[in-house]
Amino acid sequence: AHDILGSPDDLKFQSCMTTFAIADAADPRFTRALERFYAGRRDEQSVTLLTGD
Repeated sequence: AHDILGSPDDLKFQSCMTTFAIADAADPRFTRALERFYAGRRDEQSVTLLTGD
């Protein structure tokens, strides 16, 4: 994603895809984007803010 979007937009994209993946777990598009561009890694800060974990 960094090669396509540059910084900091690549980080924003990861955060957005993480947020949407959590908000709509039934829609696989967001998880697929994380898998494709971030090896499946969710943005840790977004996860913490949204889930409290």
